[in-house]
Amino acid sequence: MKTLWAAAGNWKTTTVAVLAAVTAVLGAASALLDGDPATNPNWDTTMTAVIVAIGLFLARDADDPTPPPKPGVTINKPPE
Repeated sequence: MKTLWAAAGNWKTTTVAVLAAVTAVLGAASALLDGDPATNPNWDTTMTAVIVAIGLFLARDADDPTPPPKPGVTINKPPE
């Protein structure tokens, strides 16, 4: 749970995540509750949007400071 609240501290990506999830759920709800039995929600699109929203919620903002690599540490590159 601590990780969940730490992820919510990135206000930019958290805002986009919440908006994406709300839009997906409201779109499905409007198709489901419109009173027309021929109208069905597109569950594939809804679930894709919800999964993207979860990914955005857990993502870090680009301007968050991250420590640079320690001197002498090399990043392994794939062989060419």
